[in-house]
Amino acid sequence: MPFLIETHFHTSEVSTCAHVPAAEGIRRVKARGYQAVVVTDHYTPEFFAAHGQMTQQQQIEQYLSGYQAARAAGESVGLLVLPGMEIRFPENYNDYLVYGFEPEFLFQYPDLWQHDLSSFAAFCRHHDLLIYQAHPFRRKMTVVVSDLLDGIEGVNGNPRHDSKNDIAIQWAQRHNLPMIGGSDFHQAGDEGASGLLLRDEITDIHGLKQQLKTGSYSILLPASRQGSVL
Repeated sequence: MPFLIETHFHTSEVSTCAHVPAAEGIRRVKARGYQAVVVTDHYTPEFFAAHGQMTQQQQIEQYLSGYQAARAAGESVGLLVLPGMEIRFPENYNDYLVYGFEPEFLFQYPDLWQHDLSSFAAFCRHHDLLIYQAHPFRRKMTVVVSDLLDGIEGVNGNPRHDSKNDIAIQWAQRHNLPMIGGSDFHQAGDEGASGLLLRDEITDIHGLKQQLKTGSYSILLPASRQGSVL
């Protein structure tokens, strides 16, 4: 039976653009039939500047607070909650979804946001992380060299942005890039807009990483095509 996972989910505990606390967001996603969520709060220069008075340890603890709250809520309702991030570097406005690490990893490498994409891509290869450009055709985004990525977010379900999903899908198909999809959950009503239907059930981030690597999934399409898959 397909296993439905939300791959792009923000909490108000960490992401200033999000308006729903982690626990409420988890309940909403669970009610839409998802079996798992990856918490991808914004890991950006702005986040670390806003918490510049903290030690690095405290900054990472604050960053993980949304994930920890979501995980506790997930345990109470029977939803698997996994760690991830949406990272941005000082070089431009691009956002990248990163999968494949445990929370403790961030305490070992607290300065990831100080990379540029090229150096971070090399870092991901070395540490077996996966990196996808989020909503690559949204306003202010710069489409990057594809060999630095594991793929792109071809389907972004956020209803308040024109992510030009059709263009993203065409681009990925033209350049033979793997695609993922996610709701980009920020506020009530965003839940259920997209996600991945994994071929097999997973129990941890390593299981997700393996199915992403092998392409063992389909993408849930949003809005007017709700319920269909790519």
